[in-house]
Amino acid sequence: MKPRLTWANVLIFILGAALIVGGFRKGIVQECALGSLLAAGAVGMAYRQRWSFWPALAGLVAGIGVIAYQIYAQGFSWLPAAGIAGLGLLAWDVVREMRAAKRERDKPLISLVQFRRVPNNFLTDKKLADIAQRLWGDQMPKQEGEAWLAMGKSPSFIVNAPGMTFLVNNFSKRYFEEGDDPGAEMDELRLRRALETHTAWLSIDLLHMADDARSREDAYPLIAKFFAELLDDDCLAIYTPESGRILAYEPTMIEKLRGPNPLEVFAELTFAPVIQITDDDPRMKAAVEEARRRWPEFVEAFNAKGGEHFSIKAPVTADDNTEFIWVQVERIDGETIHGRLANDPVALGEMKLGDPIEIPLENLNDWNYVTKEEFKGGFTVQVLREASGEPSKN
Repeated sequence: MKPRLTWANVLIFILGAALIVGGFRKGIVQECALGSLLAAGAVGMAYRQRWSFWPALAGLVAGIGVIAYQIYAQGFSWLPAAGIAGLGLLAWDVVREMRAAKRERDKPLISLVQFRRVPNNFLTDKKLADIAQRLWGDQMPKQEGEAWLAMGKSPSFIVNAPGMTFLVNNFSKRYFEEGDDPGAEMDELRLRRALETHTAWLSIDLLHMADDARSREDAYPLIAKFFAELLDDDCLAIYTPESGRILAYEPTMIEKLRGPNPLEVFAELTFAPVIQITDDDPRMKAAVEEARRRWPEFVEAFNAKGGEHFSIKAPVTADDNTEFIWVQVERIDGETIHGRLANDPVALGEMKLGDPIEIPLENLNDWNYVTKEEFKGGFTVQVLREASGEPSKN
């Protein structure tokens, strides 16, 4: 690790070294001990060791005490007083550094997490090394030995990347500790299901950055690229501890995670939200009535190809479960709408995204489509946003 030198720890080290040399020449053990305390603290601070602040601070306070006693015994003079002021200034800087280090430690992890149906039992150091080699092997000087890009074994691996090091975790257990699981408090059913049913988790955490001047957040593009390579159909949701955002997984996320601003994937919904709300809610009843009343607008635009992403929402039943789900419209035959499921159901048996389906017009619950100018329809969407606590979007 590259040492981080500041004016304070350099001065503390010089003072400690001077006391060690002076104490050794004069045969004063206490002076040598005080110098050793200061020098050890300064070196530890340069290498960002937690323990280092305490010996440095103790040595400075002891030095202030010795000089203060001399002034008490011999009378006031400006030189010892200046010494106390200087040591006090150094002590203040040590305290400031200590608080800054604590704030840094208390920051949430720079990390991306996937909640999984089952563990990734095929993860090995060789597989991780192959991914790293493909992503950035040509950007890194090869080190001695075979494990220069990835090393370790489940549940934890270390991966080297340009200018930083990652920790890859692969655990066969639930992510949140008992009592901390937010799943029960979530209105969005797909996320609740992911948190309740996942049996394993996989994460990529930032361990170290070679350049201390760089922001920790600069690591996300590299972390996300690697993370995207480990996503598969067993992933239920992805999570970032720093913001606390959780999203139900969809394959469309992969390309966004590989982009220059991967955290943007957490700033938008990539799926149709599944929120519990009663059928007799007056807001929902009014929204459904408006959608049905204005259905001819949708038909006219669909037939004229006056937009894209034409979708309707309707109740679908399977295995005694009914779920309101979005359907991408392919054809309208009078009172029947033909299309394909536009999002994965939560609990509709074997039904899945893309399955063909027919919806009677009498079951219509909502519709929407997009033109170059604006989003059309989505009358129940605003009600669901309000129910989930999201801000209104006019």
